[in-house]
Amino acid sequence: MTKFMKIRTTSLLLFIALLSGCNTGGYLVRARMSDKYPVVAPPEMVRLYTDGEAAPDSSKVLGEMWTVYEPDAPKITYDSTLNLIRRAVSASGGNGFYMLEHRKPNHLDAINHYVDGVVLLTEDTTIYNRANNPFSMWYTEHNAELKRERVSPHYLHIDAGLSILANEQPMISETEQVNSGTLKRGVGWNAAYNYLVPYSLYGFGVVYSGHLANATIAERNGATIPSYSICNTIHSVIPTISMYGCSERSLLVASFGLGCMWNIVDWDYTEAQNKRSVEADLTLYVSAEYEYRITQNVGISGRLYLNELSDSNGDNNPDIMNGGFSLGLNYHF
Repeated sequence: MTKFMKIRTTSLLLFIALLSGCNTGGYLVRARMSDKYPVVAPPEMVRLYTDGEAAPDSSKVLGEMWTVYEPDAPKITYDSTLNLIRRAVSASGGNGFYMLEHRKPNHLDAINHYVDGVVLLTEDTTIYNRANNPFSMWYTEHNAELKRERVSPHYLHIDAGLSILANEQPMISETEQVNSGTLKRGVGWNAAYNYLVPYSLYGFGVVYSGHLANATIAERNGATIPSYSICNTIHSVIPTISMYGCSERSLLVASFGLGCMWNIVDWDYTEAQNKRSVEADLTLYVSAEYEYRITQNVGISGRLYLNELSDSNGDNNPDIMNGGFSLGLNYHF
């Protein structure tokens, strides 16, 4: 951050909060001004500086200004948003507005444009330094910082870790479960795609979740029997919706979804024909994931998840609850 930016940013934090005059139909323009200033220009004479263009070097920064919309505010155009800014700048005693940030509507929880910048008072309109204009440098560094803080909206996730069945496997006999001892613990994995809607708290995606556990049975009721193996595999595919929060390095995502689970049990006998049982039904999926980004695009993550197969088809099989903790990687693009 340049010395110019440090001076301006520090001064803005010390400004006294006030509302600058535009609150119509759910629209509000807010400002933090260093003082009260007389009106020097009508709204139509307020000069707007956008997209990092150079502004007069001698311009005085009077305060910070941004748009706020009430929940019931109707949608307005970008030009109408700029007209609100012009009116507010005029009422605040400025004759210019330097836009530092512009967020377009995301059509989910932000249907209007968001604009943030500083109010200027310009007497000498000459631009002496275009190559290293202080306002252009401010814009560049401000948006670079925003980019570092934002997470790329698309990301792929893959992980593996411990997976546990919280209840008995309905397709395996009680005797086999007692003798195996390890069928409730296995390896779990998740592979997911998420889209995080920019400038919002929401996202959506799809996750594939799996569980694998196996055991060898060599005795029954204390007696030795010809050994055979049991393999339990669970596959789930679930569309998800998410809520998320992020900072420069961290991302926290909570997801919920309803999908389909396939519960598969294979018996591998050495002296008899092998057998397979398959149960498929709806599943509820809940997960919480924390990511620490080591680069702009790559992060390491830990995920807690719970996957429950419900008996929606009325076959009276008990529910299967599968949960786990896994470590993995995220790739943002």
